Amino acid sequence: MEELTGLDARFLYSETPTAHMHTIKVVVLDLTGRDDALTPEVLAPALAERLDRMPGLRRRVVPVPHNVSHPVWVEEPFDPADHITWCRVDPPGDRRRLAATVAEIAQTPLR
Repeated sequence: MEELTGLDARFLYSETPTAHMHTIKVVVLDLTGRDDALTPEVLAPALAERLDRMPGLRRRVVPVPHNVSHPVWVEEPFDPADHITWCRVDPPGDRRRLAATVAEIAQTPLR
């Protein structure tokens, strides 16, 4: 268990129903030369094998009773399959279309 830094807490406290403070990571893959399809069923286990190198993915925020301090990070089981959004950008697949797709995903509040 580790207390959030002031900066992390500020992001958390700044979140509103219309201003989501979560971050998004985008991976653009060049599959040239790959023989089999890259699917969520292939990607999720590959990420799971590497979770020891990604500690931030294994933590969630828990409030402190009576708000006497910043919330804390606690480690918990993590299934990458629950956190992968799989989509294709509409043709021609340029940066503008990618940005529109990312914006659509970003407007969704976390559960």
